[in-house]
Amino acid sequence: MIPAQVELPMQVRQEILPAPLLIAVLFMLALAVLIKSNYGKLLIQDFNIFLQRAYNLNTRFNDRGGIYRNYLFWSDLLFVTAASAFIHLCNLRFHCFPLRPEAAPVTLPLAAVAIYLFYVTKHSIARGFGGLMQAGQLFRSYLSYMWLSLRVLGILLVPCVLLLPFLPVLWAGRLVMGVCILFALLVVIRWTKGYTRNVDAGFSIVYYILYLCTFEFIPLLIIWKLCVSAG
Repeated sequence: MIPAQVELPMQVRQEILPAPLLIAVLFMLALAVLIKSNYGKLLIQDFNIFLQRAYNLNTRFNDRGGIYRNYLFWSDLLFVTAASAFIHLCNLRFHCFPLRPEAAPVTLPLAAVAIYLFYVTKHSIARGFGGLMQAGQLFRSYLSYMWLSLRVLGILLVPCVLLLPFLPVLWAGRLVMGVCILFALLVVIRWTKGYTRNVDAGFSIVYYILYLCTFEFIPLLIIWKLCVSAG
């Protein structure tokens, strides 16, 4: 078993790094370098805000300066690129989703479009839900924190995407499970801080739970599928 797994990386270099994926990885690296070089302070601030116990994000996210808007654009694009590349690699290595081999070239762009549309749609519906419940500012802060956690995850996914194609099967599976646990942890932290803020603001916990059940459990189902396939 072990010698066969050790031989896998050479095969992976030939079969799991097609041109579209290689282009996506290079683009991901270029985005990471761009963010680190031009927006390093904002990146560090994002990590610090995410680790703060308090959930007071109004001052940070009310900044609409041009530099900050550019940082949001590039860092959100990095998350979409890294997440879609990671899912594509997981599918190629562990066959997580029932896709035909001839569909492999379009899996990566489809994953990127699906991730982007899901979170944009979720953002729009949540904004509408918050307005309907007369809690627009509360939901805006929550969604801002959601995008912040996704930007943090996007940065952390960069080394994982670089390592995944070249690891033996056993260690690749452990890496995938580690990323899935990390994603679930980020979601739980977001839920916990959102719950605390809702209680402080007097918002109905019933509506908050309804929102979680409707819009937050779908990504966890996908993560569970990846864990089961990699394990």
